Amino acid sequence: MKKLYSIEELENMMGKENVRKLFTEYLMKMLGEVKRLEDLEDHKAIMEEEELAAYKEAVFGKRKKIEPEYLEGIKASLKAMGYDSQWADEEFTETIVK
Repeated sequence: MKKLYSIEELENMMGKENVRKLFTEYLMKMLGEVKRLEDLEDHKAIMEEEELAAYKEAVFGKRKKIEPEYLEGIKASLKAMGYDSQWADEEFTETIVK
């Protein structure tokens, strides 16, 4: 594969519109991550529905019953990492115990 040294070379190879689309998608992704970091620093972060479902599967697996002490420990950890306290106590808990 040829090494590229400029945006112009990339545009010539892939087309201007494709490069703009990819850079726009990448920029939006990076802005989302910056927003996420700011939310975590401000203790206002929440998980989106898909992220929460993946988290539930990874942490709790197929458990039918989740011990209250275990759930409280997880919520305390989330709050310490910067997740919103109200979200952890309400929406997170409701989703996990379903």
